[in-house]
Amino acid sequence: MPTCLLALGSNLGEREQTLLAAIGDLAALTGTQLLRHSRSYPSRPVGGPAAQPDFLNAAAVVETLFEPAAFFAHLLQIEARHGRQRTGRWAPRTLDLDLLLFDDRVIDTPSLCVPHPRMSFRRFVLTPAAEVATPMVHPTIGWTIGQLAAHLGAAGDQAAILSPQEAARLEWGATLASQYGAQISEPPRAAGSPDAQAAREMERLWPRRLTTWLTFPSPRPPSDRVGRQQQIAFPFSVANHPKLTILLDAEPIGLPADTAEWPAVLAQRGRGPTLRVAAADRGAVDCEIQAAVESVWPDLGHPDPKRIE
Repeated sequence: MPTCLLALGSNLGEREQTLLAAIGDLAALTGTQLLRHSRSYPSRPVGGPAAQPDFLNAAAVVETLFEPAAFFAHLLQIEARHGRQRTGRWAPRTLDLDLLLFDDRVIDTPSLCVPHPRMSFRRFVLTPAAEVATPMVHPTIGWTIGQLAAHLGAAGDQAAILSPQEAARLEWGATLASQYGAQISEPPRAAGSPDAQAAREMERLWPRRLTTWLTFPSPRPPSDRVGRQQQIAFPFSVANHPKLTILLDAEPIGLPADTAEWPAVLAQRGRGPTLRVAAADRGAVDCEIQAAVESVWPDLGHPDPKRIE
């Protein structure tokens, strides 16, 4: 049977009881076997309305006979059974069930995207997921869940904005500098002397002429849990990888001639925690990037309580 990784979250009502009840519902689902589940972890909400309650988050690994669309429909039914009301994107909810991985399948339909497009950089997802699914592999990034979780603690506080449009990169660099105190900086390889192979890897994943680098303030030292995560083996030099890569897709008109290489750049595997957004929708980009930054650096807070939901 296919193996699935699920994320569970709740920030309304009796959160702990709701998560435990939902795990019981998964175990009771016909044709599905609950293999293991994590304990619950608190997190602050990101990306949604200000002043909403904190979340409790957990993860579960199941095997199922259902195909992805049918299994996802059952998850929606479990959410509804626990009073989930969809009042707005990233709004408070009694229960949220996200299908993160379905074996190694890649699914992109109007109703379902797997792997979950934001799972690779969300601490509140990766921390419980790493407890129960460390060896599972993200099929488009090529990293394990354990590596993705550990990287958020082990890597330097840098983000890379990758786009063929320099003006868009610089605009977003200035925005993040204003909102979070980030600074436009040199790529990490400039701080040391990596060997030729490491330099080629950096250029493959973050071509210098298509990338703007930012350094974020580090609000507090890493926790003991991060220290333990650093023991996970990495097939690369952590110092040469940002904590977050933002792939800012080009708008279809008015592009420089060298944008022909952009699809090949997008197809490269191995960047680690990555957000991909379309530059054409400024409002959506604003919301997505702010939420991603606050997922990676939760102590930076919510700078703009009026931001788009």
